[in-house]
Amino acid sequence: MAKFKNTKSWKTKIVEGRRNMICMNSDLEKSKYPDWGPDDGESKCNEWVEVGHNTDMVLCSYCTRRSLEL
Repeated sequence: MAKFKNTKSWKTKIVEGRRNMICMNSDLEKSKYPDWGPDDGESKCNEWVEVGHNTDMVLCSYCTRRSLEL
């Protein structure tokens, strides 16, 4: 199985000692899943997700939900 090579460093921030990362659909050109980006006229996703310290990229729950819509 081929792995996706992460060539982008996604924004992170520490809030109350917990690491947060911006959804990969914040940059649709570099995202692995740009088709699941915001559909409400927004050009990018601005959601932050709490992640572990070994996380390279994350897809927020809103973008994940769009992948399941029929």
